[in-house]
Amino acid sequence: MNKEANQNSKLNWKFISLLLFILIGMGSYMVIRKSYFSYPRVTSNEAINEPGSTTQNDDTTKMSIFRSSDLLDFSVTLLERYSATEKFNTVTFTHPDGGVIAIDRIGTSNSNVIEHVKSLETLNHIDYFNEKSLTINGLEALSAYLGDAKHYFIYVNYRVYSISTNDSDLYTDLDGIARSFEYWGD
Repeated sequence: MNKEANQNSKLNWKFISLLLFILIGMGSYMVIRKSYFSYPRVTSNEAINEPGSTTQNDDTTKMSIFRSSDLLDFSVTLLERYSATEKFNTVTFTHPDGGVIAIDRIGTSNSNVIEHVKSLETLNHIDYFNEKSLTINGLEALSAYLGDAKHYFIYVNYRVYSISTNDSDLYTDLDGIARSFEYWGD
């Protein structure tokens, strides 16, 4: 009987050791995966100026490419001075002065961006104004204002990416970010 209890004890310790080994391995994998696949900003040392611009190559014109996680699956080009934070279906780009540009992704049952925006207006009892249909890197898009907020809506296979800011000082940066939007999925 004592021999049988001793064998059971050894099996329990082996099982517990194996379980701990697997848990530690899974935890290590998650930490490595998060740091490896989080796609931090990729920095370029070159300045990108608009045609005809006389802006000097200083810290205010250096651009970088932000690549989101595989969940959101997009990239945008923005000025290096912005810091980026990704949480769930939202990426926020924060300007050193505190202004924010946000990119949100939501699902939609609408088959195009215009229907989606009209649906938002009806459901939320709001009215966007100065709406303009656009094509951004081959994707159907629409720009519009709501109060002081400027929005871009980009339609991708029953998903809509909303890029917006409430800060009128950031409208030019918002325009550049929206124009550079690239979808990497499907």
